[in-house]
Amino acid sequence: MPFTAYWWRNGTGCTLNSQTVISSSSQGDNRPAWELIYNHYAILNGATAPYSTAYADRNRPEGGGGNYGSTSGGYDQLGFGTLTCTLNAGSPIANGSYMLQSEADSNYLDGYGFTTNGSAANQYAWSGSLNQQWRFTKVSGSTYTITENGTGLLLDSLGNTGNGALVGQWAASGSPNQQWTITSLGGGYYKIQNVANGLCLDTGGLTANGSQLQMWASGYSYNQRWFLHAP
Repeated sequence: MPFTAYWWRNGTGCTLNSQTVISSSSQGDNRPAWELIYNHYAILNGATAPYSTAYADRNRPEGGGGNYGSTSGGYDQLGFGTLTCTLNAGSPIANGSYMLQSEADSNYLDGYGFTTNGSAANQYAWSGSLNQQWRFTKVSGSTYTITENGTGLLLDSLGNTGNGALVGQWAASGSPNQQWTITSLGGGYYKIQNVANGLCLDTGGLTANGSQLQMWASGYSYNQRWFLHAP
């Protein structure tokens, strides 16, 4: 771990103090914070985090801050992280709103403000618009509906089944056309696969603003890799 020495003055005489190495003080102490770190990096983002994983395993289940002793610093964290922060590996993301950015061209999934059933779902450069904010709601396991915040229409396969078919938007219907399986690819990237037809949300190799998004069979193309940002 990189470390830069630093100096400071304190006390009545403004005594000069220095810290030139990483302190060994408190190393190995238990703190109720590791479930949060482990679930954010290892489960939510698919990162390899062996040391954080080991520390989370060591402390699991986490108790409240006071459980770690009055002088342990345990009161610095609320605790109960096992209860409040645990994500199932089969549920890669928490319910909430996200912006979906293509790894292939850096454009975002954009509802374009369309309000009519059957409208296309497009891509566009970042704008910060509600058209680019999508609410993920868990149906079961790793399956979600994806609702455009601006209009309330859901991402929908429209009953299409062929490679290259367009993906669109439709009012909530409960159909499998509106259900998408989310699979973590690591590093914050996800594959988004339609339950009805098994095809994946894909840029189709198009890069221009306003290009209509497509669906293709699952593969290894960057066209099918989506980074999820908080709005």
